Amino acid sequence: MPVAKGEVFLKYCPMCVEEDKKKYGERYFHVEHQFDKIKICPHHCCKLKNTNIKNTGLNPSVFKPLEMCEISKEVEVVDPNSIDVRFTKYLYEFYKYNFSFNTNVEIGSILSNKLDSKYFLSSRCERKDLNLIYDDIVKFYDGYELFDITKRRVASLLRGVEFNTFDILLIAFFEGISINELCDGIRVSGNRTEVFDKKVKKL
Repeated sequence: MPVAKGEVFLKYCPMCVEEDKKKYGERYFHVEHQFDKIKICPHHCCKLKNTNIKNTGLNPSVFKPLEMCEISKEVEVVDPNSIDVRFTKYLYEFYKYNFSFNTNVEIGSILSNKLDSKYFLSSRCERKDLNLIYDDIVKFYDGYELFDITKRRVASLLRGVEFNTFDILLIAFFEGISINELCDGIRVSGNRTEVFDKKVKKL
């Protein structure tokens, strides 16, 4: 994943830490809350809080338990059906997935093959209507503050000439590609050109 820009601090979920306190007698940091781009707890659908501990690799790590930090018990719940929560859960599923490194299927091929036929301008499904694709992606992520992907980047990712994990996940989630399809290199049977050629031969 891309390295986070600016100051980044260790985060916690106010509901998780209180559950930890009751269960273990102490509050703990959770690994899944520290992943970049995750601002919401995937379990409680509430916003994460920052501590004053910087999460950076530039300085040697110093142990400081969460119990020594000032803890806010204020809970900001987010609508479970919102794009923020749904995409956060998708991100979390990606982070914890035990994916394969043996696939030779290019990510651009997976993304392009999953596109709906309405986005193609040619019968061979080769020429894509990038304007329509991008407009639909923008509408899909309306209100999601971390969405900043450009039309040029969408085109590059679909052609497989640019690689940015977060942007790939944005497109994959929009297309309805599951994490196992994405990480294990699963695509629709045959690419679109192969499917077209088979239809022509059959005729």
